[in-house]
Amino acid sequence: MNEFELYQQLKEIESIAGQYTSGKAFIPEIKKAADSISSREYRVAVIGEFKRGKSSLVNAIIGSEVLPTDILPMTAAITRVTYGTERKILIRYRDGHTEENTVAQLMEYATKYDEQKAKRAAAVEEIEVSYPSPFLKNHIDIIDTPGLNDTDKMTEVTLGVLGEVDAALVVISANYPISMTEKNLIIDLISRRQIRHLVFAITHIDAVSSRKSQQDKQLQYLTERISNDVLEMALERFEGDAFFTEKAKSILQKPDLFGVSSVLAIDGFVRDDPDMLEESRFPYFKNELLALLTAAQSVDVVAKVKDIADIMRQKLPQWQTEDAETAAATKRELEAKISALTEYYADFEQLITKRHDKFTFELIEQKLNSEKMCSKLKQYLPKHFINELRMIREENNNDQSIRAALHTGQQNAQAHVDTLYHEMADTLTQLINEHTNDYGEFRRKTGFSGKDFVPLLQQWLVEPMPVFSWTESPIDKAKNLVGVDVMKTVDKSINASVKLFKAKMLNYVSSWKKMIAKQMRTDAENTSLLEICKQQLEELNQRIVYQNVNNPNNVNKIEKISEMLK
Repeated sequence: MNEFELYQQLKEIESIAGQYTSGKAFIPEIKKAADSISSREYRVAVIGEFKRGKSSLVNAIIGSEVLPTDILPMTAAITRVTYGTERKILIRYRDGHTEENTVAQLMEYATKYDEQKAKRAAAVEEIEVSYPSPFLKNHIDIIDTPGLNDTDKMTEVTLGVLGEVDAALVVISANYPISMTEKNLIIDLISRRQIRHLVFAITHIDAVSSRKSQQDKQLQYLTERISNDVLEMALERFEGDAFFTEKAKSILQKPDLFGVSSVLAIDGFVRDDPDMLEESRFPYFKNELLALLTAAQSVDVVAKVKDIADIMRQKLPQWQTEDAETAAATKRELEAKISALTEYYADFEQLITKRHDKFTFELIEQKLNSEKMCSKLKQYLPKHFINELRMIREENNNDQSIRAALHTGQQNAQAHVDTLYHEMADTLTQLINEHTNDYGEFRRKTGFSGKDFVPLLQQWLVEPMPVFSWTESPIDKAKNLVGVDVMKTVDKSINASVKLFKAKMLNYVSSWKKMIAKQMRTDAENTSLLEICKQQLEELNQRIVYQNVNNPNNVNKIEKISEMLK
């Protein structure tokens, strides 16, 4: 099956996944696989404990000393080496910004050579190194990682990248037996479904002996440790899981293991010394590695699609059940809502036509507009002033007494109006409560959203009724009030204040009346809510029928794709 056919199969799988609620969450994984087919990118992680010669090995594969190396652990950031005609580095920082520089500056960003460099490397997400290496031209990206067991932070960085790679080159030193960390690493790599191939590079092979026979013995010893000890651990770890058990056997029973000396290889390249290159065992390793990886590319892309198809085949019944249950619940809700709307729209018509006619804002307006009310105010308010003035004795008839009497009269008149105000406020509050309770209950029953409805009572509390206030003082401005007709000023002040109070109250009540009428008209016009619910039910029924028809079809399609990819 060629790449175009694989891509088409993925698009078919994506189309099926998109029909289900939970399946939509699986689509990014499908797109990721489709992108890898289009780009043909194959990512190989070079991984191992610190000071195993990983960076030197990558340099030897590239054919140039691009990555920094040292006798101390150096690599402090993920470094991805990819093919490019121009030698450069692209630094991707964790905060999202990027920076370009020359390959010569790589040590400034990827190492922890000193405190400043280590701090800078900690801010780096990944460094992409572009280099015109023939090995990389085969769409192979090599990812150099910080050494395991260097620090907890470096180990975390290394393990974090493993979810993004297709294969791993495990670097083990010939100077040391395979450590428990390395054994656990190998099993961890096998446990990652997308990593299907492991290659073992035994570095520093020249340190064992200069004799090839002795080197072979060490390689045979390490091969047996892997095929026996590590395989035993893996089978115990994956007991009961057929997929990973078979994967462990295929990788570990006959491991792809090679001995190399990266230092001799680099020196051989630099000096153009065939004998030194032969002694490094590197040319054979490089050719075999390239053959393994290029073969793995075509195998793995099919395996990726098959994995996705297998996962889909397992999950489809669950997705179908979930969507069927959700659809049934939604259908019940819609049917109940349609029933309620049908019933209560009739009530709403009555609420509009009858309740509003009976609504008694008009009664308050009539009271406020009646000449009787205003004339009563104008009749009774002056009496409070007259009563106080009458109580002044002739011997106390002076400016001070007159002013005191007028002040007391004003307070009594204000109290009189306040009483009237509170009676009116109580009536209005009762009406508002009554209306909003009935109206709010209707809205809840019919399913109107609460977001577009500010409770009327709350709005009234935010904007309280206007209060009676004196537009001008009822006390004459004369310096001495003895002999002045003070009631003329009182009458003038009362008439003006009552007139203003009446106007403000009428405006307030009118605003309330208009606001409620507008809200009711808006909802009366929104009878489309019932139609919307009916449309939603119709669409849901169509979707249920479609899914019922396609359920077996979808399963059959996925099974067919999976069989084709075997």
